[in-house]
Amino acid sequence: MNEPILAFAEARLSLSGRAGGRVSAPITLALAPGSLVVVDPQGAEESAMLADACAGLVAPLAGTVRFRGRDWQAMGAAEANEARAEIGHCFAGGAWLGHLSMLENLTLAQRFYGRIAEAALLAQATQLARLFGLPGVPTGRPGTLDRADLARASLVRAFLGRPALVVLEEPRHDLPPAITAPLVQAARRVRDRGGAVLWLTEGSLLGEAGIPADARYRLAGGRLIPARAERAA
Repeated sequence: MNEPILAFAEARLSLSGRAGGRVSAPITLALAPGSLVVVDPQGAEESAMLADACAGLVAPLAGTVRFRGRDWQAMGAAEANEARAEIGHCFAGGAWLGHLSMLENLTLAQRFYGRIAEAALLAQATQLARLFGLPGVPTGRPGTLDRADLARASLVRAFLGRPALVVLEEPRHDLPPAITAPLVQAARRVRDRGGAVLWLTEGSLLGEAGIPADARYRLAGGRLIPARAERAA
């Protein structure tokens, strides 16, 4: 049996990011190789905390979060940073470094860990940019792009390289519904090579039949509750 790419085991998370704030019920969730899981966190804070927990950036108050079989809390700093290079992340807030060019922003993690040759990395970035509706890799710095182009560039960054896990926080924000088809296509490539995708999205999209999820959940009252996809018309 294949080991999960990401596994929450009875993990209790602080959903507010503040001491004494709201805490989730124990969360158990496993993303198997090749899987796509959709979750409605029901709030921006909840979405950010789930995404941060996936990458070991916040520690669960109880239970464990494992990435490729390794407990984030048992990793040293260098090991954890190297593991995070295998995670693509579409941040809800963009998370751009304003003093760097867009190309530097997009390729920073991949360049640092040197896993893909420079020419191949640029070719892949260009291919992804066109898939998501950009004419090519954006030039200039983040402050020179409009919100829609930054949202498209965030998708490029998330899928760049060979991520074992892609975490998408509201990936359709600032973009038209038609972006779903290329998103599903990019997610399929990750899944076909044995990676996994966690798609965090608002409730109205949770049951969208065009998103071929293996499982769908809603985080309601701090509890992860299975949800059903809407029937295709």
